[in-house]
Amino acid sequence: MTQFTPILKRINERLDLPQPTKSRIILEIASDLEDTFRFYLQKGLDEQESFQKAEEKFDLYSYQSGFEIFQISTIFRNTLFCFFQLILLYLA
Repeated sequence: MTQFTPILKRINERLDLPQPTKSRIILEIASDLEDTFRFYLQKGLDEQESFQKAEEKFDLYSYQSGFEIFQISTIFRNTLFCFFQLILLYLA
């Protein structure tokens, strides 16, 4: 998995989330990268090609990927906000 460290560091830098959430997301992405890498190996690509394909799928420098991460973080924040509002209403 160390081959994906640079990608994961770039993703980590772009996520504007609380640290526990950010860590869970990074762990999930690391697992997804590894699964994607193995998928392409099983399809017959060599290690370098498989790595490049996996990296392309998680390229956060593209507009679309960045937008998707923004949507995920916004949804998470909204969900968390609603959850805390419900707790406050329940406690009131």
